[in-house]
Amino acid sequence: MEYAQHCRRLIADNKAEPSVYDTMPTGPEAPPEHIILDENIKAQEYDYYSIGAFKVRRLRNFARNRF
Repeated sequence: MEYAQHCRRLIADNKAEPSVYDTMPTGPEAPPEHIILDENIKAQEYDYYSIGAFKVRRLRNFARNRF
């Protein structure tokens, strides 16, 4: 199975308002990547797996998913 891994990194300029056009920094100087949802792990016990909705709340760092 190959499902998505939803990841994030800290934004270097946290004073700027986040945008859908932001890109994740890469390379050796980039902050560590945090996997907030690994669909491969969630899908292990199912023949078919699909996330109905996924949203990360900025202030509470809370990931919600619905099966």
